[in-house]
Amino acid sequence: MALTWTTGYPKIVEAGDTTATVRVNTATQAIDSTCYFVIVPHNATAPSFTQVKAGQNSDGTAVVADFRGNVVVDATSVNHDMTAATLIKLTSYDVYFDASNSSDGTLGPTKVVFKSGGASITSTPAASVAMNSLFTYAPTADGTISGWGLTGNPYNMHFSSTTGAISWAPINTQETSGTLILRATPTYGLPNDQTLTVTVTADNSIPSLSAMTNRNNNWRLASNNLPIGLTQTIGL
Repeated sequence: MALTWTTGYPKIVEAGDTTATVRVNTATQAIDSTCYFVIVPHNATAPSFTQVKAGQNSDGTAVVADFRGNVVVDATSVNHDMTAATLIKLTSYDVYFDASNSSDGTLGPTKVVFKSGGASITSTPAASVAMNSLFTYAPTADGTISGWGLTGNPYNMHFSSTTGAISWAPINTQETSGTLILRATPTYGLPNDQTLTVTVTADNSIPSLSAMTNRNNNWRLASNNLPIGLTQTIGL
């Protein structure tokens, strides 16, 4: 039978600042196989099957010991992990995997791309917002972000789990401060949390006349610059 990877393998299951865990699983094999991996810089020329097996890059030079490894994978289709170390934080790498045994032949090289260090939120939001004003925050982050999360968000705060964007117009009952936790989750590696403390301040601007209406000789004045959600009217 032909040697194949189990669907979804090989893959990176954890990528920290300086270490990564790679996982292999073969689907069809008559006897135990040996799987190999090498890590090279992102977009470097791909090594051959023989070079991956020997722990070499495409030039035939051995990569550092922490960037290569092998493991025997038994015929029961279970996960087998290997560890890479001495990575540079927030750096992209290409990992190439091989597998072979004397009965089923060879498999690979198969390429997987990952970035070390997970996520790192790099932006900072405004610290306060006045009533009658709109608070907005479009966060940015290093790493390949697969999604965003937010906890502690108050009533009527809008949030995008795709981009992490936040918008909020506090109403008159929200003259206070609150703490939010914004989380960026990378495709591989650990998430990064950012604590946001947003203070809502009063709108101290002077109310101004915005409209005068007459309904059945009942004149009413409406004024601007009041807390969001309120309109002052005066009957005449």
